[in-house]
Amino acid sequence: MGAPDEVIEAAEQRLQAAKDATEVYGVWADNWDTWLLYLTVQTQWTYLPIQTANHIELRRISLHYPGIESHFRLARLPRADWPARWADLQLIERAVLAADAETTSPTS
Repeated sequence: MGAPDEVIEAAEQRLQAAKDATEVYGVWADNWDTWLLYLTVQTQWTYLPIQTANHIELRRISLHYPGIESHFRLARLPRADWPARWADLQLIERAVLAADAETTSPTS
């Protein structure tokens, strides 16, 4: 009643490949608050379904800005801090999307 063995095996191989490719990076102290902010909103991605030859794949296309604004409000982030924090998150967003583009071929 589950996925076929070959699907499970393929998923496990992709997971192991991702773990093997993971590098450890440090975060500069000046960027720590921004990194923590990103970690709290990292679930706020908008995805686009892409039909491939074998399946439908979801690709990140942007952060969900209304969700991030809601987080700013709920976290009571001072309104004066919003532009700088927004700019910081957009830098991370662009880096994540660039990394995704490097690891996703257009025909996969």
